[in-house]
Amino acid sequence: MLEITKIFLERTGTFSVDTAGSASEALELIQTKAYSAIVSDYEMPGMNGIEFLQVVRMDSPDLPFIIFTGRGREDVVIEALNSGVSYYIQKGGDPKAQFAELSYKIILAIEKRNTEEHLRLDEQRLEALVDFNEKSVLPFHDFMDYAIEEITRITGSQYGFIAFVKGEEDHLSIYSWSKQSVKDCRLPMHWKEYPLEETGIWGDAVRKRQATIVNDFETATCGRTKIPDGHVHLNRYLGVPIFDNGKIVILAGAANKKSPYDEADVRQITLLMNGLWVIVKRKNAEDELNGAYEELMASQDELVSMHGELEVSRNRLQMQVNYLLTPTSDVPEPELTDLICVDDLQRIQDAFADACNVASLITDIEGNPITRLSNGCEVCGLIRSTEKGAENCRISDRILGIEARDKMEPTFAACHGIGFVDASAPIIVGGRHIANWLIGQSNPMGVTRNQVARYARGIGLDETTLVTSFEGMETMSLDTFRKILHLLWIVAGQISALAYTNFRLAKDVQQARSGESVGRAEEE
Repeated sequence: MLEITKIFLERTGTFSVDTAGSASEALELIQTKAYSAIVSDYEMPGMNGIEFLQVVRMDSPDLPFIIFTGRGREDVVIEALNSGVSYYIQKGGDPKAQFAELSYKIILAIEKRNTEEHLRLDEQRLEALVDFNEKSVLPFHDFMDYAIEEITRITGSQYGFIAFVKGEEDHLSIYSWSKQSVKDCRLPMHWKEYPLEETGIWGDAVRKRQATIVNDFETATCGRTKIPDGHVHLNRYLGVPIFDNGKIVILAGAANKKSPYDEADVRQITLLMNGLWVIVKRKNAEDELNGAYEELMASQDELVSMHGELEVSRNRLQMQVNYLLTPTSDVPEPELTDLICVDDLQRIQDAFADACNVASLITDIEGNPITRLSNGCEVCGLIRSTEKGAENCRISDRILGIEARDKMEPTFAACHGIGFVDASAPIIVGGRHIANWLIGQSNPMGVTRNQVARYARGIGLDETTLVTSFEGMETMSLDTFRKILHLLWIVAGQISALAYTNFRLAKDVQQARSGESVGRAEEE
């Protein structure tokens, strides 16, 4: 009977039929191959047709199932209908009419299932599009991750991805993987950028500019580049290109659906992704608009800031000019910032410290900072963050500065705090010592971790923290430090010369004004 049924159904060219001698054998076949419908007898060894139907319904509630039996008892028919049978056909009568009815009922059951499936997918797609609009407020990457999960859900796929197609349709950038892909794949997920020419079968949809359906992945990839070790196992694949004004903008991929992919899957993904692309374009336009607005606001803030800075600079310059043009008898001796803008000093100091990899600071003769510390290491920052540590540094800077002034040359010594090497170059204007340029944060003196720990305790600092930072300091030889100090002396000399030039200029202007006033008085 099995062989006769197989011959009759296949002679129409509509069906491809496999047969099994029992329900248990049929269950094994179902696990290895996807079928469009099942035709089963009622009386079979080990498990009858109703029991077989009930097992199938647990995993495949929508798979068309027809009982084709010689048993016509009413209780069997009722049980079959209650168990979800598609049709119940009783054997007997004219064989030709009987097999024609069976063939018709199989086609009817499959078409009914397909229609219901299409309606279900349409409902899911419409629900997904509504959800897309609601989820469009999410950050872009979260929104795209949500979209790929919906694609895999609606197509019943195990894996999926969304890639943006860039350039002249010759470059693919995978933006989102489905969660299951990330979980199962043993390859690093940072590989996302692909030239199209380096893609395998999954890029065919872009090359061919049409959807690609692969329901036997192993056969389709025979002779082509194999997927790398660690990649998820694929048995089916569907790639769908999405167009905008004739250009491919997105490639949506899905893989490992339990049943074969078909045109219904292509249709659903195409409609879903077209709706998605409209939202993506809207989000991009909104992001560009927001970016332009933020840039405009930033430019406005920058203009306001620049105006404020110009006003401050103008006021500072006016103060310096007023100072330089005021008669010497009416003002105290000039300080460094009276002669040179502190911003200029800071820029010179920052550049010097960065180039020579030392910490640098300009102070007055009492050790009080004129500029901000440049290139300070973590150790010095920690020490100066404590009240006692900062005071020790100020005292050390003052002592070293006085020594440099007395010698009229740059001087280095172990600092009076932790013991690192420090150096000072005096800045002298018109024979008067007005500031010191200091550099430091090097340890050619051989300070040990025990000394560092002891000093930390002395200034109330956590010794473990300070020792850890100390062990990460860069080292510098004393010879290298001396060379940097020599360069510092040259630069400090230029600063002194510039300050002295300003000072002399002020004197000349003052004298010119005094002469002009006397001349006018005599004329009057």
